[in-house]
Amino acid sequence: MNWWLLWATAILVRKTVSPWVLCGAAALGAAFAFTWLFLPLTLARELILKGVVAAVMVVWCFRPTTVAAVIRQTIALMALSAFSAGITYAIALSTTNGARSPYPYVTWYLVAASPLLVSLPLRSMWSSLSAGLRAIAATGFVATILSWEG
Repeated sequence: MNWWLLWATAILVRKTVSPWVLCGAAALGAAFAFTWLFLPLTLARELILKGVVAAVMVVWCFRPTTVAAVIRQTIALMALSAFSAGITYAIALSTTNGARSPYPYVTWYLVAASPLLVSLPLRSMWSSLSAGLRAIAATGFVATILSWEG
């Protein structure tokens, strides 16, 4: 899953990365995820650590040169992760079929299918979003809002 998330992030941020570099950064993220199984963490600490690990994976994989690039690429990675997790959870919830347990049964094939389901619309979704953002930038709307001191 980490490899796919990094690969999809590379597409979004328009970076060319070797598959082996993706493997190394994904393995680093997996190693941290494995250690969290044995550490008692509060929700706040776990969220902070996930953000830090995502940033470390981004730095390892994409070698950004500015802090702004690290933040932008980390946000892209985490947004894709949340989107993929949401799709996986939605599919898993559809498998409960009124079962007594309110928790879905997440199987390996749901986790494997999630990146595929996200990959299919990713390119067209991103091109539509970027076209909309370019149109907004062309009108100067964002610059007007940012310079407004109301």
